[in-house]
Amino acid sequence: MRLLYLLTLLPFVLFADFTLVYKLDTNFTQEFYFKDPQHLLFTFKEGNKTFEKLLINRDEKFLSLFEGGIENIYQIDDNISDPIPENSTPPEYKIVKKLEQFKYQEFNASKWVIDDNNSNIEVTVTNDPKLASAITKMITALKQLLPADKQGDADIFNMGKGYVLLAKENLKLLSFNQEPLSLSLFTTGNTLSKEEQEEFNKETQRCFLSLCCGRKHFKGNSIPQLLYSKVDGWRRTKFAKCENIDYK
Repeated sequence: MRLLYLLTLLPFVLFADFTLVYKLDTNFTQEFYFKDPQHLLFTFKEGNKTFEKLLINRDEKFLSLFEGGIENIYQIDDNISDPIPENSTPPEYKIVKKLEQFKYQEFNASKWVIDDNNSNIEVTVTNDPKLASAITKMITALKQLLPADKQGDADIFNMGKGYVLLAKENLKLLSFNQEPLSLSLFTTGNTLSKEEQEEFNKETQRCFLSLCCGRKHFKGNSIPQLLYSKVDGWRRTKFAKCENIDYK
């Protein structure tokens, strides 16, 4: 009877809501919100200011970029965000020395010295099942949102052999909690109805004719709000403004 009860609870244990917050560098943080495998959100901040979000809402993926107080939302095409290669393997680090064991927040942790690209680096790791499971879900989610040539960046959190990274140089885990998360967190401020999406798709097909195509679904009316001032060595010198344009 007890085994049956535990098996009944297993899906809830595996997919319980949680939030992970990592400090990535001196002034940058990454927040990861997990509701279930179809509701995932990364929020990247500089200080207290959000500059980028990555979202999975059911079968759709979105990128939000913040500039001048405006959130520009882009839908990520699966042709851009490549599937995770089946032969993807985590990195194997050579452990030079194992140092002390201690408590990191409430988790059992260890300090190692590892060989990382021919340099000895001190890291803090854990194989706590609950935390390792959460961080592994974060790694998988990040890979789902990155192109194939960038997916390896997510493996910085994977130390191999069941261990995950808690701290390394300026990077460190700030918090882990399992408070319930509202589904409203995993929506975009730009979500369209089916009819609006069909209309938007028709408009975007005409974007070759005008930079202002589809402006009715965005906030603001100035082209620079959608563009970087510098891209791959090119510098923007002029810009257009969308006013009184009718495509009918």
